[in-house]
Amino acid sequence: EQQVETYVLAFIWGIGAGWKWTCDRLVASLIIPEGKDAELMAVYLFSGQVLTWIPPLIYTALNEAGISQRIGVATLDVYFLLAILFCYFMGGYGRARTEVGRGRPHLDDLEMIAAMDDRNRSPVG
Repeated sequence: EQQVETYVLAFIWGIGAGWKWTCDRLVASLIIPEGKDAELMAVYLFSGQVLTWIPPLIYTALNEAGISQRIGVATLDVYFLLAILFCYFMGGYGRARTEVGRGRPHLDDLEMIAAMDDRNRSPVG
């Protein structure tokens, strides 16, 4: 009875998590200034990996110390509140693209695709 509900929830969770990770990396790569792609994407990925293990470590330490699991799970709220706080102070996507010199996203991307098509169609001389 609960097995079907678990599979449905796992499917929805997987779709949501996969979509989120893909969009996170896409947006991060689009707001990095040109010419600094490699180093800033490395900083983004490194910081994500470094910060990912902290909440489970704290939860495990509390659990091993004999503290109630309810308190351990409640400590995860701190990370959500920090994320909400940081999101509140972030600017918009369009502004970020403008500040890094990438311009308006849709028009620039379309122009780049059109230029690539023109190069592919031109005769080799």
